[in-house]
Parts: sequence; structure tokens; C-alpha cells
Amino acid sequence: MAKITQAKKENFLYFTHKRNKFQYTVTATNTATTWNGADEDQTFDILASGNGADTVTAGQMDVFVTYANDKGESSLVGSGYNDGAGILNGRASGSAVATFKAGERVKLAAGSYSLGGTRGETLTIDKQNGDNADTTNGYNFETGDVVEVEFEPVAGTAVVYPADMFLGAKGASTTSTVLMFKAKEGVNDGVDTVTLTHAATVATNKGAMSGFAYISNMMAAVCEATPKTKGDFIEVVDMYDDIFFGDASHNEVVITQSIIAHAS
Repeated sequence: MAKITQAKKENFLYFTHKRNKFQYTVTATNTATTWNGADEDQTFDILASGNGADTVTAGQMDVFVTYANDKGESSLVGSGYNDGAGILNGRASGSAVATFKAGERVKLAAGSYSLGGTRGETLTIDKQNGDNADTTNGYNFETGDVVEVEFEPVAGTAVVYPADMFLGAKGASTTSTVLMFKAKEGVNDGVDTVTLTHAATVATNKGAMSGFAYISNMMAAVCEATPKTKGDFIEVVDMYDDIFFGDASHNEVVITQSIIAHAS
């Protein structure tokens, strides 16, 4: 009688790639007329977002400003932020230029900023007046304004690994863990990595654990396929649906960033 060989049973592990949010509070130095030289560019270094080794493009991000003070025509906000003649978001602005209240959070027009550097690590936001002005979409910052950059999903960077390609994990710091997988492409001995930024400690029903220990424990669990079941598709780190380790309730570790890097 021919021997029947059962198909291999293993789980398939899904990861998404998402950068951490960048946030910066404008200082008095930033609002000086000499900001970044004679052209008065309002430029920020967004490397603090830890945006990985890949290139960032303007279409993969949204930029928001939370206003420290009331803003009107004297604050030099571009006319494009009005819905119409003197109307902003359904209410009278009292001016042909947008009027905002302190504490309001507004999304900047995509045409009001650009990215520079070798991989989009510098963000320049146009002023409403002055050199390189954009009177429609521009915005002049004031001390205390909060600039936030939120990154959108990056096409082609989600990945699924069979569980048997998981090689292990290492703690890069108390708040960073690197998961290592046998490379899906490239040289035979290459290693793909998924670098997670997370909380330093995690509260569990067994007491506090380090973020690294918690992630390592959960990786061991999701890699295991029981003899009575076929392998499952498990959303290990889905940053867009807030599902971690296959369950939306497993958010204790507070993962804030997931950077996927493939072996070359």
C-alpha cells in the first residue's frame, strides 16, 4: 500500500509596514525670518519618525497643524483653506482668508509642502508670503503650533511568511525588537527583518513583562500549528486594522511602528 504523506501544517504570518508619526512643536527660533536661510523655508527633519530605509513620497503622508493661537488674515494663512467667500467649514470666517481657533487641527493642502533629501527625509512647508510663497495653500507658522505627519500604507510592503521561515528575534533596545525571517528573495543566506517599535513594558495577567519578552512569547504562539488543524493565516502585525498576533485584543504591547526590510 502506498504511503500517504500529509501536507505540512504551518501557520502563515502577515505583517504590514507602517512608519511612526512625526510630531514637532514650532519654537521661536523656527519662526524667525532667517529660518533655514534667506529663502525662509519652513523645513523639518522627519527622520525622527524612524521611517525606515525606503524612500518616502508626498503621496504616502498627510500633514496636520494644530494651532496654538487664533489665526486670521494677519496670521498669513493661505486663501485655499476657505470653503468659499468668507466661509470656513460651514461657518463665517469674517475674512477672505481662513480664520481658525486656537486648538483646531487642520490638514494642510497637499500642494503646500514638498519632500527633499536622498529619501524624502526633509519636509518643507510653503509660507503664505515671502520668498517661495504659496498664497493659496501656504501657511506661516507661529510659536507653539504643532506639526504632525501621519504616514499612509506603503504599496507592496505588506508581507506573508510561512512560520518555518521565522529565524528568531533580537532586542535592539528596550523599545525596539527585530524579527528575523529567511529571505523570500535574494541570496540564499539572506535575512528579511521586521523591526517593531513598542512599549518598554507590557502588563499581562502574569505580571509585567518587557516588550521584547512579550513579543517573543507571542511569536512562539503564532508559529505553532497544532496536529489537528491546518495552518492558519494570522495577522501578526496589522497596523491599519489594529490587529496584533491574530487578535484585536492583543494590543497590550502598544506597537507604534513596523518597518519591513528585505534582503538584497
